[in-house]
Amino acid sequence: MVKEFGIRVVLPFVNGIDDYLSDIATDMGFDEESKFMINISGGQAQVNISNDNSTLNATQNIQVNPSEIASLIAELKNNIENELSNSQNIKNILLSQAQLIANEAADEKPKKEVLKTAINTIQDLLKTVPFAVTALESSRKLYELIAPLFS
Repeated sequence: MVKEFGIRVVLPFVNGIDDYLSDIATDMGFDEESKFMINISGGQAQVNISNDNSTLNATQNIQVNPSEIASLIAELKNNIENELSNSQNIKNILLSQAQLIANEAADEKPKKEVLKTAINTIQDLLKTVPFAVTALESSRKLYELIAPLFS
């Protein structure tokens, strides 16, 4: 009796719900096959969506403000001069790395590996100097500003 109840009452009820949901999906356009290609590139806010057989060409120009970089590098150099007066060797290395970043960032096509290496060298060396707190903070700000150039 339970089997017949399932076949005669429950199954038609379930099939009716299924047909109803299929009709609603058709009305909403879910039955149409849409193919999307989504590209997210570089950690920057750009999403490209291409539908069906369309072709999408996009160019992403990542730019940073050169005057901000110059002011942060000047701030970093000033902090290095003030906080590392006792460590002349480390100070010279840090100042040369800061100058390298300034030169590379001013270039039209900066080399990301040079920038990464220079900023990482600055941050690693500053972590070894106990009283270089503001210089380390300046290097962190500089890193955040030039990070878009790494991608």
